[in-house]
Amino acid sequence: MSVLRVIASQRVSGVYIRKWLGVLIFVLLLILLGSFIRFNILEFYFYFESSLIPIFLIILGFGYQPERLQAGLYFIFYTLGASLPLLFLIIKLYFLVGDIRIFNLLGVRFIEK
Repeated sequence: MSVLRVIASQRVSGVYIRKWLGVLIFVLLLILLGSFIRFNILEFYFYFESSLIPIFLIILGFGYQPERLQAGLYFIFYTLGASLPLLFLIIKLYFLVGDIRIFNLLGVRFIEK
């Protein structure tokens, strides 16, 4: 991911802008790492959806076309609109099963000593 950031930021002019692009990509990396180490499906959902914020800021701040505000808003609305049914399914799963931890839903049992 870092190598791709360096390659992509070569077209961005200015040290200050490159610094903020690097910070946003690093924050995005931390959020995505945090989302994939969660065992609770609801926590995973909220961490993964919070990754929209740095992506939205990257689109707004570093896009080349004047339509980047419209593209960023479409990105937010379409992503949230498509993910809300998943949130409702996770909530429904919690009320049906009573647990939304991934290992418990998959039936994985750890050996107890």
